[in-house]
Amino acid sequence: MSGSDIAVEVLDDLSDECGTTLTFGETLDDLMSDRELTQNMLMFRLRSVGIDWSDNKISRIVNNDLPNNLTAAEVRKISEVMKCSRQDLARLILAFTCHRLRQWGVF
Repeated sequence: MSGSDIAVEVLDDLSDECGTTLTFGETLDDLMSDRELTQNMLMFRLRSVGIDWSDNKISRIVNNDLPNNLTAAEVRKISEVMKCSRQDLARLILAFTCHRLRQWGVF
């Protein structure tokens, strides 16, 4: 199988996965709920690691109004301050990736 064939297969699998994955905001909200974290609590945890977001910005993200400059590194920091497992980090990264691919018009 050639590299391009593998890439097409991966993209097809990812497209299927993105079709059934919660949005980034829904995933973040779900993880916050599991940990009984409010948006305000998350805001203070993020500030402790140098991410100076307002409660309003977190609210917009939970409502899937992601800023264009949100990075995978910030997604990882979110998971770290929430003390996410690797599985929960993977959920966040998948939701973030699907959001970006949709935004870029890939699917």
